Amino acid sequence: MTATQEPRVRVLTLNLHCWQESDAEAKLLRIADAIAEFAPDIVCLQEVGQHGEAPIVGMHSGETIRADNAALLIVEHLERGHSLAYDWAWTFAHMGFGEWEEGLAILTRGALTRIDAPFVSSIPSHQQWNSRRLLIAEVDLQGFGVITAASAHFSWWDDPDEPFAPQFDRADAALGAWPEPVVLAGDFNVRDDGPGLAHILATGRWTDAHAQALAPEVPSGTFPGNIAGWSGAEAGRIDYVLTNGSRLRAVSARTLFDTEATRVSDHFGLLVDFAADRSSHGPSR
Repeated sequence: MTATQEPRVRVLTLNLHCWQESDAEAKLLRIADAIAEFAPDIVCLQEVGQHGEAPIVGMHSGETIRADNAALLIVEHLERGHSLAYDWAWTFAHMGFGEWEEGLAILTRGALTRIDAPFVSSIPSHQQWNSRRLLIAEVDLQGFGVITAASAHFSWWDDPDEPFAPQFDRADAALGAWPEPVVLAGDFNVRDDGPGLAHILATGRWTDAHAQALAPEVPSGTFPGNIAGWSGAEAGRIDYVLTNGSRLRAVSARTLFDTEATRVSDHFGLLVDFAADRSSHGPSR
């Protein structure tokens, strides 16, 4: 980056569908190929699964990692197939689809310097299918400095046991203790034309990158409709990239994996570019 170039931060979020895809491993490799092509600085992933009986290969970011951990396979392909090193973290949220240890992951071209994974559901149990966590990481990006990234997978607005609003409020409170700017990205399970996004914006602390970008490539939806948890629903936007703080301004947004030929999940990927305020950025590696 030259002295005249405006710093840029690129964020990708994607729900992986927790190994429920046909040819799932091949699709994970395609995701890694896309990461290599588009070079996001931060990747937030949801429904990042590993089978509960797969061999354990070690500990990473304080969690037990199994051989088929989806984040591990993506990171390994980035290294072996593209000679790219991404730092990463994963956390186990709950058992998904009866047999998968399902969780959240953050990948970065920078360095993870601090990690936490608080529960945001009222029930903090891995055995409760709708138990939810928030994966938070302090990321040191070369040329920018420290940014807080959080990967989230919330419940639905009207879930009878674990509704969206209290979960988001707990996440909002937890992130208040982390340094700005904050990027909160993931599958929120609330539509942008309903009360969920209105609840987020009513806090006055969060900016919706989709709306801020105001560009022709801004996507109108992040899932095709009629998927698990959204039976009979029309296509729409339920995946978000939010920011808290003034140092990041969304300038473009687009979807990836959004055609039948390119799909890798029951969600599309959401890729957002931010222009970064260099006047106040802190130390970096």
